[in-house]
Amino acid sequence: MVGVLQYVENDMEILLKIKNLLKPNGKLLLYQPVRYKRYLNLLHNFIESYEHYEKEVNIKRLYSEFDLLQLLKSAGYTIDSCKKYAIKIYSISHEIFLVFYIPFVKDHRVAIKLISSFGILGLTPILLILNLIDRMIKVGDNNTVMTIATLSPVNELI
Repeated sequence: MVGVLQYVENDMEILLKIKNLLKPNGKLLLYQPVRYKRYLNLLHNFIESYEHYEKEVNIKRLYSEFDLLQLLKSAGYTIDSCKKYAIKIYSISHEIFLVFYIPFVKDHRVAIKLISSFGILGLTPILLILNLIDRMIKVGDNNTVMTIATLSPVNELI
C-alpha cells in the first residue's frame, strides 16, 4: 500500500482484510506519510489556494510513526522493518515541485500552465539531486515510513 491508509474510512478493517488475504509468510509493504510537515509556509499557503488531491479525496486521519506501528500491531502484524523517508531536504524539494505541478494540473489559464511547465522542467534536475542527498544523509525528522510487516504468530496475539 502506498500512501492510501489515511484516506480509507476504517483503517483497521482494511488491515484485517489484507491480513486475511496474505499467504503464509506473506508480507505487507506499507509506504505511509506519518508527519505531514510543511517547511515553507509561503509555499504552503500558495499550494493550499488550489484544489488538490488531499483536499479532493478528504483525508480521514494523520498518523504519527508510533500510531501507525501500534495500529499494525493491533491488527496482528509483526513489524519486520520500518525505514524513514522524506527527510527535510526531500520534503522541501517536494513542496517546491508542488508549487509548479499543482497549477500545471489545476489552473485553466494557458500562461500559468506554460510557466508551470518551465518550472517543472527547469527544477527537475535540482529536485532529483536534493532527493538523492536526502536519501544519503538521513538526518532529521521524516515525513514518511516504509514498513514491512508479517502476520504475528498466534501465540503472540494472546
